[in-house]
Amino acid sequence: MKKSPIEVLAYYFPNWHVDPLNEQVHGSNWTEWSVVQCARPRFAGHRQPRIPLWGYEDESRPDVMAKKISCAAEHGITGFIFDWYYSESGPFRQKALNEGFLKAENCKDFKFSLMWCNHSRSNFHPTPYTMNVEMFDPPLVSPEKFEEISDVLVNDYFVRDNYLKFDDRAYFSIYSPHDFLRSFGSVKAAAEALDRLRAKAVRAGLNGIFLHFNYLFFRQLHERLSGEREMTADDPLSGYKGTIEDLNRDLGLNCSGSYTWGEVARAHEQFPAVDAELVRQQVRAFWAEGMTKFGLPYHPIVSTGWDPSPRTIQSDSYDFRGYPWVGVWEQSPREFGAMLEIARKHIEVCEKPEERVITLGSWNEWTEGCYLEPDTVYGLGYLKEVQKIFKETN
Repeated sequence: MKKSPIEVLAYYFPNWHVDPLNEQVHGSNWTEWSVVQCARPRFAGHRQPRIPLWGYEDESRPDVMAKKISCAAEHGITGFIFDWYYSESGPFRQKALNEGFLKAENCKDFKFSLMWCNHSRSNFHPTPYTMNVEMFDPPLVSPEKFEEISDVLVNDYFVRDNYLKFDDRAYFSIYSPHDFLRSFGSVKAAAEALDRLRAKAVRAGLNGIFLHFNYLFFRQLHERLSGEREMTADDPLSGYKGTIEDLNRDLGLNCSGSYTWGEVARAHEQFPAVDAELVRQQVRAFWAEGMTKFGLPYHPIVSTGWDPSPRTIQSDSYDFRGYPWVGVWEQSPREFGAMLEIARKHIEVCEKPEERVITLGSWNEWTEGCYLEPDTVYGLGYLKEVQKIFKETN
């Protein structure tokens, strides 16, 4: 039987439109493009600012998003995984998806899914040297708020024909599994909340959800269970007697995957410039362990680069202090393409459609130096590599 095509999914960061909560902090009509435009070289050979070839566009406009969709599809990308923000105080950064993507004339021909970014809403735009970052929303939500979130997920997104599904189960990613468990206080209560989400999906005509955990924070759950990482008395895992495999089963977890290479490569501790080849070596070594991590399929990610220096105040000193003062690296489109090919070879042997997935980091993380959208240096170079490897072979 012929294998299903490989899903090539690019993460999408939606902060390039005017949002009322951003305006409360930064002023009228602010978007993160302001941070991109203010970026400056912080050390010799540092490539900043990054300048988008398409200009500083408003992603909440359907015509702008239609161009993005057409470009992504033309170059072999099959869908976007939107970073999706919904905290105890409500939704945030959602016009890119709701007003732009879902109203684009070619939306129905392109898949999408959601990664719930259930971390604190903090102001890194930019961050002062003191690292005294303003936090506006904590990462935890109440059980009642999660029920509200579940209703929005199912009714507004999961039921759409172009929402990414495997065996008619809606793909749903949770960025911080530990904070999700903390919201409910125990594995049992968290599992019950997920079961209620599944039941809502079934009542809406689906087979349930296909649950994905971000690998970095999923790994930290494993480290707590195994004793490798300290566990506090109020940790929701403190009373849990099972193994990581038991946790997978109890939560109904289906797969994991990373958002950046920094989650599996330690070379980022170099400062200020990181040897990109060392990063690639560490990623290749991680992939070579196999595509199953902690008893689950792992969806490999291929990143273009990493540089969150725009998220620091440009007039402050630039020292290693932790995010966003971390080592930066970039690679050429050709080097990126070589890693895409290695990732493809790992995935092409998989039989199940839900295991034949590669993610790209990312479509538009401009202030983290991690983007596929064309800039004034490489143009469509990165996208042409995706096209060459996936559009012509899928």
